[in-house]
Amino acid sequence: MDIYVDGSGKGKCGFVADNTTRFVGKGTLTNNQAEYIAVIKALEWVNERDVTILSDSQVIVNQLSHNWHIKNDRLRELAVKVWDLIDRKRLKVEFKWIPREQNKAGKLLG
Repeated sequence: MDIYVDGSGKGKCGFVADNTTRFVGKGTLTNNQAEYIAVIKALEWVNERDVTILSDSQVIVNQLSHNWHIKNDRLRELAVKVWDLIDRKRLKVEFKWIPREQNKAGKLLG
């Protein structure tokens, strides 16, 4: 299953799956924190085992794929939540970068 995630510097975040908006949230978050929250909400929602998370954030994709170190403590905490969800739900997740224009979740955040 493909799930598009996005977060904004205004603290808005959300995800789209099956061409339907499944979650939109708002809070006092940085852009990267909002991206992570969108991933967490998507993984909490999903019931399928094979998942592709599509994001226009190279930071999120590379950190969650273990390609980049996570220096920020808050982002590290959120990454651990993501990895714990993957383990607990026994998911097979691929994180894939896409250009902003292709991110269906970005359109819902305006």
